Amino acid sequence: MNLRPRALKLKLHHAGWLAAFALVLWQPMPVLIALFIGFWMVFLGYALFGPERMTHLRSRVTRRMARLLEQRRALPELRLRREPEPDVFADRPDPFERIAPKTR
Repeated sequence: MNLRPRALKLKLHHAGWLAAFALVLWQPMPVLIALFIGFWMVFLGYALFGPERMTHLRSRVTRRMARLLEQRRALPELRLRREPEPDVFADRPDPFERIAPKTR
C-alpha cells in the first residue's frame, strides 16, 4: 500500500507552468510585451496572408508538434534512483545476540 500522494510528483509541464508563473511575478512587463507582440504578429499575419494560409500554417505547426511529442514519448523514462547497496554487515554476527542472554 503506497501512502505517498501522487499529486506531489513534479512533471515537466508542471515545471514549465511554475517557471512561467515565476517569470510573470518576477518580470511582468517583458511578459506583457511579448504577449502583445505575439498577438499583433498573429493578427497581421491573418490580415496580410488571409485565413487559408494561416489555417495551413496552423495545421503544419500542430502536425510538427505532434511529431515531436511522439518522438519524446518514444524515449525511455529517466530514473534517478540508485539500486540498493548490499548490506556490508550481513555476513557478520549480530552484536545484540551476545547481550540478550545476559539481560534476562
